[in-house]
Amino acid sequence: MGSNLAGYIEANLVPGERVLYRAKRHWATCAPIPSLFLFLTLVFLFMVPSFAVFFFLCSVATGAGFYLCYVTSEFGLTDRRVLAKVGWLHRRSSEVLLSKIESIQVDQGIGGRMLGYGTLVVTGTGGTREGFIGIKSPFEFYKRMQMKITPPQDAQEPPKSNQEAPKAADAPKGRPGFVRRGRNRAVDTGF
Repeated sequence: MGSNLAGYIEANLVPGERVLYRAKRHWATCAPIPSLFLFLTLVFLFMVPSFAVFFFLCSVATGAGFYLCYVTSEFGLTDRRVLAKVGWLHRRSSEVLLSKIESIQVDQGIGGRMLGYGTLVVTGTGGTREGFIGIKSPFEFYKRMQMKITPPQDAQEPPKSNQEAPKAADAPKGRPGFVRRGRNRAVDTGF
């Protein structure tokens, strides 16, 4: 079961495409509801045992469902696109080409900051938004996407223009803290 479910990204690679980074769903995004039912099981264990059995069964059922969601979720960055797959019986998959990404946003609440998970929202051209919910280490994924989208510039000298920037000695004299802008306008710089 694991090899079939874990290979979605590899199974959908285009020839010549390679995976640069992978992410999984964080365990904390799957734990709250089963934990709540388990807590209710303990609360009702001595008061109303039949309710405790009900809450325990709910905890097991939701725990199994969230575990399947955790195991079957994959997020990946390739040299051409961003891929995501969530679910097993009800599968949701999405992809955005790197050349079509307009913006990347990371949403992280207090729990996400403490435990290291968040939601990555990728906005493509045309306004399409893809949310990758509950990703472990979302800022690492964000950083890797940024590095691929905007590669570091070479350490070359910028091309020289015909006009050189004015030197400080050439600046007009006047009151300190004011810079002349345009014809007769002065801007306060706060000095």
